[in-house]
This record gives sequence, structure tokens and C-alpha cells, in this order.
Amino acid sequence: MNYTELANATTNYSSLNAPVNINVKNAIIQISNTHKNIRSLTIYDFQGRSVVQINNKEEIADAIEIHSLNSGIYFLHLEFADNSSYVHKFYK
Repeated sequence: MNYTELANATTNYSSLNAPVNINVKNAIIQISNTHKNIRSLTIYDFQGRSVVQINNKEEIADAIEIHSLNSGIYFLHLEFADNSSYVHKFYK
């Protein structure tokens, strides 16, 4: 996924019911309220580089610590079992 794809990503909140709760103050991302099975999670930096990749469903279910990331703009990309995806922009 490149920067243009990330920047132009759209999300359909009605079908996902706001699946992501992000607590940047504590440098933790928590995935909650999802009605879909998550296949993978990737965090991209502002330049489109993958900085975190998780393909294990059990690891995604827990809180994801982002202490090691530098301050800046990031994109959280979730891929679901039904081949749909969700992108959420966040600041650390």
C-alpha cells in the first residue's frame, strides 16, 4: 500500500460500527467492537512504509503497544476475512 492509497482510503462505518478505539495518550491501540474477523493489521508511517505488521489474530485481539514509534502521523490498516479493509489515520 502506498501513500496515495492510504491518503485516499475511505471507510464505511455503518458496516463496521467503529471497530477501532485508539488511545494514543498511553501509546496503545485497542481493537474493539468489530463485527468482522480481522485477518491482519498493518501500521504505516506517513511515507507509506510498513512499521508494524501483525498476521496473528490472537495478537490483534490484545492491545498493541506503539511506544517504539516516533511522533508523527500513521495509518492503521485492518484487513478482514471477507477481503474488506479499514484504514484509520492517527497521530502519535
